[in-house]
Amino acid sequence: MLHFHTAQRAVANYQKSERKSRFMHWIVNYIRSLFCKHDFEQLLSSDLYAHSSDSMPCGHRYVYRCKKCGYTQKIVIW
Repeated sequence: MLHFHTAQRAVANYQKSERKSRFMHWIVNYIRSLFCKHDFEQLLSSDLYAHSSDSMPCGHRYVYRCKKCGYTQKIVIW
């Protein structure tokens, strides 16, 4: 059985590793962007609705991916 403080420490370590992972992902994408002249292709275009019963969209979401390096760009317009 785990003690409360041990579990709390495990959660804190996981959160710290998650932040490091996101930071490393950002660094890798930044370095890629220095060497790639992106050629984006549109992967997804979708309408966003505030409620399931709405008939008029309140926003749009677009997803693009670079054909050369695989970088994904997500754009949401409200």
